[in-house]
Amino acid sequence: MGTITLLDLTSDTLAFYRLDRDKGGSLAQGRIPLGPGELLPADLSQVVSGDADYYLSIPGSLLNFRIMEMPFPDLKKVRELIPFELDGLILGGSASIVFDVHILESGSGGHRVLVAYIARPVLKDILERLRQFSIDPKAIISADLAHAVSSSAGKKIAGLLLEQPRLSDEARVGLCLKEIKTPTFNFRRDEFAYKADDERQQKALRTAAVLALLILVVFLADVTATMFALNRENSALRQNIRKTYQAVFPEEKKITDEVYQMKAHLKVLKEKETAFVGISALQTLLDLTRISREGISLNDITIDRDLVVIKGECPSLSDAQKIKTELETFLGEANISDTKPSDQNRTQFTISAKGRKI
Repeated sequence: MGTITLLDLTSDTLAFYRLDRDKGGSLAQGRIPLGPGELLPADLSQVVSGDADYYLSIPGSLLNFRIMEMPFPDLKKVRELIPFELDGLILGGSASIVFDVHILESGSGGHRVLVAYIARPVLKDILERLRQFSIDPKAIISADLAHAVSSSAGKKIAGLLLEQPRLSDEARVGLCLKEIKTPTFNFRRDEFAYKADDERQQKALRTAAVLALLILVVFLADVTATMFALNRENSALRQNIRKTYQAVFPEEKKITDEVYQMKAHLKVLKEKETAFVGISALQTLLDLTRISREGISLNDITIDRDLVVIKGECPSLSDAQKIKTELETFLGEANISDTKPSDQNRTQFTISAKGRKI
């Protein structure tokens, strides 16, 4: 978001600032006085801004502090060890508070750690009252505590924590902006941790998952419907093929695979094709009687499926050429494939011609 709403709670007022996140300038501000014993104002409606992120700064008067020595500077390990250290120091033990830690000094002998904590019922009451106005702070910080830490030098921190001098509004806002970027202490921990962003993300993921599931269901339904339609079409097509096959081969009773059996029949018909399709021998012989026989003798006539081969004798090579020309008038293309002289001084010839098919 582009703006943040800073709620700065002190012992007697609740100041609020609507700030530009990038530029840091104030867009609006106000102040609500607190009555005697009031933790928060009863009416927070003027603070509400639906398009902003909220941050709450609590006064040092709501906090308690301890300075401890730790053997290591790892904040994660320190936070795990602190409850055991506090159990014997505070009434109600660590279960009655919410705490955070900050490393003050590190040296060869150990590490000085500042522990700040707030009573768990107080923090719970603050958050519940804010939620009544749909205010859910992303972090709970403390301008007073940040000022004490940033101003301290060595053991001077204890005096600053006890005195807690009153700061100007400008100084408090500046400290809070630094704390928003890099919190020194943030008391939204454990069951009070800020979860709205995670919940929104989880909700978005759940919504995306539901939409993806719906798309998948629609896709599967479409695929299923298409498969049923194709199966119906395939069944109708097979029935038509069987009807056609039975009409073509009515004598065949056992039908298992129409396509395979049809191919088998076609193969048989192709093998028998030469018996039905080819050159008409009778017509070819009749046509050959049209050739002038003066001095010409036809000794051998071979008729196969596509070709007629004629062997004979004639007086000369020019006569063989005439025979070829006459053959081409009733047969197809003809060629003189062989000529040679005979013992009687005649010309033997072989002529091949394409026959006339049935």
